[in-house]
Amino acid sequence: LTAGALVLLTACGTTRNALAVAETPGAFPPPSAAVAVSMRGILTTEATRLGDPSPTNLELASTASGLAIQAAAPGTQTSGDPARHVYMLVAHGSFASADGPSMAPPVKGAVLILTVEAATHQIIAETLTGTDPSWTNLGEVSRL
Repeated sequence: LTAGALVLLTACGTTRNALAVAETPGAFPPPSAAVAVSMRGILTTEATRLGDPSPTNLELASTASGLAIQAAAPGTQTSGDPARHVYMLVAHGSFASADGPSMAPPVKGAVLILTVEAATHQIIAETLTGTDPSWTNLGEVSRL
């Protein structure tokens, strides 16, 4: 992880979507227009909670969980589940989170990265950092 990066992971069971399982890891179809609208809402709500109600450069990739985590935090050792379909959401702005250890200063970042479970639309990972994720191997990237 880069200095100052915050990664929050929540425990979730693996959800297998028979339509989303692909032979190539990370090769999932892009979201429908309705899902893209939902993902934009999740991203802007979380950005507002973290102090920026007007984030910019909103982007989304439809991918596998392990690939999203590795893209958000390069160097992270995770195999992930190649069949676990997630959306990686990215926004730029001025963010701060006080969700870290008590008495610690808030973690700040100009880039907010969310990993959202495709089947449930629940956030399973959140990263605040100063650098964009590596989009390599994530599949098609869409503007929101």
